Amino acid sequence: MEGEKAVGILFEEMDGVWLRMQDSRHKKAPKKEMKVFTMYEGWDADSPKRSRLVNKKMLVGMEKSSLFHRKREALIAKVYDADEIGQRILNGDGGSWIKETYDPEAIFQLDRFHIYQEIKRKIRDKEAQERIKELLEEKKVEELLEYILIYADSIETEEEKDKGSEKARELH
Repeated sequence: MEGEKAVGILFEEMDGVWLRMQDSRHKKAPKKEMKVFTMYEGWDADSPKRSRLVNKKMLVGMEKSSLFHRKREALIAKVYDADEIGQRILNGDGGSWIKETYDPEAIFQLDRFHIYQEIKRKIRDKEAQERIKELLEEKKVEELLEYILIYADSIETEEEKDKGSEKARELH
């Protein structure tokens, strides 16, 4: 059955979880990645205390990414009229298999956990980390980009141009 529902934005999240495996004799075997996909239409405005996802559907599998993506697309097509999805937004950790999306128009973005993880990795100064997180939470994008530019310029030398500051300049 083909889905008939039209939706303006479809949110998608994908992640992998590495699991320790056992062979048939319960001996240690190589780890395997369990792939997890979640799709939803947004957040329920009527539940202010908790973020409740609207029309949440999930898919989990241990197969290769190409087969997992075919199953993911089939699940989407079962619920939605794929031609009537206005925009697909894919959240994930940036793993290569996650970006193998079938929709070239999909917008990929790091999920909140991985954004904060990258802030910690890329910004050494704890005070700067906190200020960046604060501006991000307050959705002050222009101020955030300006702060990152100033921070990057304050720590780089002429020989070592920071790729992050170049990206921020492009966005600003």
